[in-house]
Amino acid sequence: MLYLYSTGDRPHITRPQARSSLAALEWNLMRQPRLAIAQPDIVRLLDQHSLRIFRRSDLEKVLADNREYLRLTRSTTTSRFIDFLLARTRLKMVKLKFPSRKEVRYILGDVSPYALALSIRPRSYLTHYSAMHIHGLTEQIPKTVYVNAEQPQKRVPNASLTQERIDAAFRHPPRKSKNRAVLPGVTVCLLAGMHTGQLGVIQAKIPTGETVSVTNIERTLIDIVVRPFYAGGIYEVLEAYRRARGSLSINKLVATLKKLDLPPKNCTKCSESSSRQEGRKGALV
Repeated sequence: MLYLYSTGDRPHITRPQARSSLAALEWNLMRQPRLAIAQPDIVRLLDQHSLRIFRRSDLEKVLADNREYLRLTRSTTTSRFIDFLLARTRLKMVKLKFPSRKEVRYILGDVSPYALALSIRPRSYLTHYSAMHIHGLTEQIPKTVYVNAEQPQKRVPNASLTQERIDAAFRHPPRKSKNRAVLPGVTVCLLAGMHTGQLGVIQAKIPTGETVSVTNIERTLIDIVVRPFYAGGIYEVLEAYRRARGSLSINKLVATLKKLDLPPKNCTKCSESSSRQEGRKGALV
């Protein structure tokens, strides 16, 4: 079962407990009676909202759109409004600390790590080991959520890809993304894959009832061969192919591979090497 972030009921806080930061926050909020009066309406607004994962800008819009309805004065800033929500409602703050920056999300109710990870980057999608898990291509429950946010489209260089350059690249360990944030029970890994126009990305419903963006089976099988270290290793990749029998379309897999241009069409010496290998195979038949 997927690990869920839950915002269960908080215990009632009395005055002797006010040394804690949350208790101190609640006591400070007692100076804002209008927010307290509007609490039932605020809770109803949040429960009826289409989002379950909020950015600060989303909550700022909720306040701006409903300030008049809630009869809140201009002194109720976005920060005070969020403080009130954290202290008096089911809303919970989650911090994702990546190496170069920190992302903050506010979640309402139970939210899967998949949905939380997808909220970090627009137009991102689940890939590799995460996609394998969703499609039932592994019996394992991955501890890392892999999310791909494609790079902008770039001009294809005219230089041909030679066998020498390929050999040089394989002399070194593959580059792995260090763009990770550790959360209770799971790690989120952000990938920046090449631009594909979201080729092979579909919408899939997961057991939690959420709908997520994820690579289809055919695209997943290609991705995990290219980067098996994001898929639990080569033996997990082999198991994924075994489990995919009867579920994938070979024609779709081949078409996806051609569109991804793997290997590139300008790899002239790769083609020559491939032809020589085919010739050797023919001699052995």
